[in-house]
Amino acid sequence: MSVDGYGYIPRYVLAESVMEAGLIGVAIFLLGYVALVFGIEMAVRAFKRERFSPRGKWNSPICLGCIFGLLLLTWMPTIAWPMFNVCIGSLIWYTTRYELISITILIVLVSSFLILAALISIQLMRSADIDHNERIAASRMCYYLLLVTVVYVSTSRAYSKQD
Repeated sequence: MSVDGYGYIPRYVLAESVMEAGLIGVAIFLLGYVALVFGIEMAVRAFKRERFSPRGKWNSPICLGCIFGLLLLTWMPTIAWPMFNVCIGSLIWYTTRYELISITILIVLVSSFLILAALISIQLMRSADIDHNERIAASRMCYYLLLVTVVYVSTSRAYSKQD
């Protein structure tokens, strides 16, 4: 990237910065959306009449479609309200314009993770006659939900510390 003596940044670099802001905003929430959608799917199976029944044929494609839809909804504000015409050196700072939306999404995600992990754990404790593989899958989903919660909380705390 070249900048002349007057601080002029070529237009194609700014266009790339706007596009990168949208992609980085989507990438930040990809892990959370995957855990959320598959956690909801596991919780729905946990509360069926036959608890933790095997996953159906169309469950995974439907979950992947939901993840894609959530990513698309996260990407839309970056198109509606483009990034400022400045080029920022650090990747995470591309998303500062969308901090209110990002914080709202993070609060909803983290609280949903904790609620889903609690619901799945309670159903695991209440049910004794579950297939061994489904019990392992459900307990792993609880671990994943709690791990993603730790990742998002620790990352947000790292960026909120003031020097």
